[in-house]
Amino acid sequence: DRTARASGMRAGDRVLEVGCGYGAGAVFYTRRYEPASVIGLDVTDVRVQGAREFVSQEGLSDRIEVRIGDATALDFEEARFDRVIAVECAFHFKTRREFLSEAFRVLAPGGGLGVADLIIRKGADRKAFLDRVHVVGTDGSIDVPENVYDLDVYAETLRAMGFEQVGIEVITDRT
Repeated sequence: DRTARASGMRAGDRVLEVGCGYGAGAVFYTRRYEPASVIGLDVTDVRVQGAREFVSQEGLSDRIEVRIGDATALDFEEARFDRVIAVECAFHFKTRREFLSEAFRVLAPGGGLGVADLIIRKGADRKAFLDRVHVVGTDGSIDVPENVYDLDVYAETLRAMGFEQVGIEVITDRT
């Protein structure tokens, strides 16, 4: 809900959710915010198939479409979506910067991006963190070295991609 709200989601929006997993988020915010359409992307076939089944069971196949897709090479024209959502997946992308560039490209003027992401704590020793990182799929750590940076660098990266109103909320104390 926080991610959808952060994007500015509202009724009638055209939404792209990258890293949609099994579709639970898309079903939740489709019911809550009533976007006109949602396209969910995931790189894993088993998740896409599971999401399609879940969306169908929930009676939302007319508004939610789920596809295989790469968040760093979006196969959509410019300004296609009003909102782009990414929940706990961008830290896996090669690279997050490529995803943010693509998200900006496919957003319509005035559109919004909502991302829930994992980053290192401000002031953390990047090298020490990288020395402890595990391989993908073992513990959910930030496993792409290019994506290991703190919130100040994250904000700078968003601005460099073209995003103007950048807000970052740290929720560590609530997780």
